[in-house]
Amino acid sequence: MSGLPPIAQGPPHQRGSNTSQTATPLNNNTRSSTNITNNHKRPVARHACLACREKKVKCDGEVISTPNDKSELRHQRCTNCKLLGIECVFVKSQRGGRRKKENSSDQNSDAANNNNVSTAASTPTTTTRLNKVTSANTSASSSQFAHPIRNSFDPPPSITSTATSPFYHGVHSPTMAPSEKGSSGSNNSLQEKVQQLQREAANLQSQLLDRSGSVISSNNSDYFSDDHGSRRGDSRYFDRGPPQGPWGRHHHRHPRHHGHHHPRSYGPPPPPPWADGSEFSLPKLSGALSYIVLSNEELEMFDLPNWDTTCTLIDLYYRYIHPSRPFLPPKHRLIYQLQVRQDASLIHAMFSSSCRFASSIMIPTPNLRDPQHWYFLAEKYWDYMDAETALQAHVLLMGALGPGGYIQQSIDGSERTYQVMKTSYILEAQKIVDWQEFASIATKKQVLRHEDMLRTIWGAWKLNVFVRLNRGIPYNKTSDKLLPFPSDLPMPQSDTSYNVNLGIFDTTDNHCLERLKYKSWDEVDRQLNNAAVISTEYKSFSDSDLIIAAIKNMEDIMDIISSGFLTSNVVEQFNAKMKVIEDIANSSLYHISHIKKKTVVLNISNLFTLLMLTVAKLASNATQCSPILFIKPHETQANTNPDNVLNSLYESRLEDIQAACLNLTPTQLSHYVNTFMAALEAVRLVEIGMGKIPEAASSNTPLTVVGGPLNFTPASEITSMKTTETWWTDALPENGKNMSAQVQTYNEFPDVWLQYPIFSVVVIANTLTVLASSIVLTKQLFVRELAQTPDLPHNSRRVEFVVGENQRTLSVVVDKETSDAFVKNFNGIDLHEKIDLCSKYVKAHGRFWPYVESTSYQIEAMINYIDDIISRL
Repeated sequence: MSGLPPIAQGPPHQRGSNTSQTATPLNNNTRSSTNITNNHKRPVARHACLACREKKVKCDGEVISTPNDKSELRHQRCTNCKLLGIECVFVKSQRGGRRKKENSSDQNSDAANNNNVSTAASTPTTTTRLNKVTSANTSASSSQFAHPIRNSFDPPPSITSTATSPFYHGVHSPTMAPSEKGSSGSNNSLQEKVQQLQREAANLQSQLLDRSGSVISSNNSDYFSDDHGSRRGDSRYFDRGPPQGPWGRHHHRHPRHHGHHHPRSYGPPPPPPWADGSEFSLPKLSGALSYIVLSNEELEMFDLPNWDTTCTLIDLYYRYIHPSRPFLPPKHRLIYQLQVRQDASLIHAMFSSSCRFASSIMIPTPNLRDPQHWYFLAEKYWDYMDAETALQAHVLLMGALGPGGYIQQSIDGSERTYQVMKTSYILEAQKIVDWQEFASIATKKQVLRHEDMLRTIWGAWKLNVFVRLNRGIPYNKTSDKLLPFPSDLPMPQSDTSYNVNLGIFDTTDNHCLERLKYKSWDEVDRQLNNAAVISTEYKSFSDSDLIIAAIKNMEDIMDIISSGFLTSNVVEQFNAKMKVIEDIANSSLYHISHIKKKTVVLNISNLFTLLMLTVAKLASNATQCSPILFIKPHETQANTNPDNVLNSLYESRLEDIQAACLNLTPTQLSHYVNTFMAALEAVRLVEIGMGKIPEAASSNTPLTVVGGPLNFTPASEITSMKTTETWWTDALPENGKNMSAQVQTYNEFPDVWLQYPIFSVVVIANTLTVLASSIVLTKQLFVRELAQTPDLPHNSRRVEFVVGENQRTLSVVVDKETSDAFVKNFNGIDLHEKIDLCSKYVKAHGRFWPYVESTSYQIEAMINYIDDIISRL
């Protein structure tokens, strides 16, 4: 066989002589890398490993025994396999191989070798090809291939004269033609021998893969196999401190280290047809090989932890961050298309958020639980990303820096993000005028990438609004260099549809892309106006439409407040519009699972919409009734730190509140009722996470609440591009079932609270100011519901407020639901309970985010201050 080199150590006239160049006998315990003869020539093997056979190079992996050594032949990793970083596999010959003679000279060995070489020359071409397929399949399944810049999901290199790839012998290429030369001897006996050879090679491959954790890729792996290349360059580490992000640092270039990547292993290729037309089947590999695994060596090259730890951090991100910020691909698609070299900084940016949820039990290494560790690593490999991936990493870091306590750095990052959008033309590229024309030529991957970018751009705008809202009244703009509202950008598809990759992989229909419809903001705004009159329009809105509409409504309110033109009439107009969005979001906020009867499936996107509407009502209505609020909602003029959400804590005096109540107007009272009801709505949303819903009022068994939509399958067990529509069933523990990583709450608070958007803490902090002020007002105002009168509509009630000791009486007309809720909750005991619940909610988030932790301390100070005030009344 051509893959077996001769054993001769030197020229024939030197072998067997007694000169100083005679080869030194080799000891069995000596490694081949140190077996150097006096003539400086390495011994060659009696047998070559599969990789050396396939590459037609000499192999030194077989340890040559001494003439007196009667033990079996032993093998070690040959030099060629060491350089490639692959396993060295020897397959025992089924034709008997060379006969090992116990007392033979070097010349006899040469003769035996020459006989074998002549025997190999008569071996059919088909056998040689089959050995190439087997060796390539074995080496590719658990090793790095000899292509230095390939990415993790790239197929093995194309067929060359020196390398044969199993990928090109599968269903993606024509089957190999039968050999033109007939085989010597019986075709049946030769076929049986080759079958046995293939079985042993496949079994050995399975053992190696099981031991190294390698896997067989999905049939869809070739879909994500195009190589985007990588860009050279690096940036140095900086001393620990407030992270500046890649946008605020100077990169110092120097050559990067390069390493081989472990390719995805592909299933055994179909066997070649034989000369007589018959075929045989390879044995099936172990079912444990179906999982996707990246080698620890490849991860280590880019400063990522081992695969198990990486999966844990990915699980934590998708459980607690992704539901409220769904702009990265769904977890199963991210795992399938992950390319470590190109996506290293993106993964590091992800982990800068998710590492906060990891405990020392999950991840013992403290460095891996440090967000700054991941900030600096995101910078280190920043130049490896393409522009679109870099944009996603920017938005990831913006969202992590703010609640992490670095708000100004987050604003700087937002400015940089907008520059990236403009200079790289990513923003303009998403404005597709004719979708049908684009869909007719686009691939499914391009359509999904277009959706990813739409969501990333919208996500950047949302973060700008959140940071501005966090600054408080009068809501001045944080910067003039931020992305404005992208009104000409298409609206994204629904979050529920995005979680299943728009459903385009669930069908082989080539026209499924053309049936996708992208709406503009003008269409959504027009439909909202129609929905105010026609309730049947509710079904035309997706959850992503509602959240954008709610945030745009908040931005419009902040613009009017900052300009000083907010009047009572304008507030009423906003209240009417927000009522429509609220009704639509509430109609699909949650449902009780029909599979798991005690499970409440909560739509986090619609929850976020309602939270934004709540804070918008608080901001607009509280400005109109501010004189009677003992603790004002967040006002930046009251403190030099504009990011202190409770900075007006000690601004009011009790005497001022008493005087304001005596001068209270009906308009102010009406706005206060709206403010109070908005605070109750925020408390209701927090209570839903505890399973407190009307449907469970008569149940003695608490309900489990699961937030989504998302994929709860552990990252280490993802085997398909598809996900089930009943995604919440994977969130519940069962016997023998592996669970996605999650925080150990020890029943201190519901796990779903951590799935709420982190920005909800600002909403709850403003709610607490209203609840605390209402406790003081309970000592100044007395409330009662008057009897129904003929002049009121059927569903309306008149609520009467008595100021002081019957000094003044005011009344306001509200609907029956508002009247019942106000009269029931406007008392010190119920309000204290709600304050304690909101404080518990903020503390739950404060365990993981420093900025929120400081807010929780302010809340405790506020509660103590209010208790002291009440005790003196």
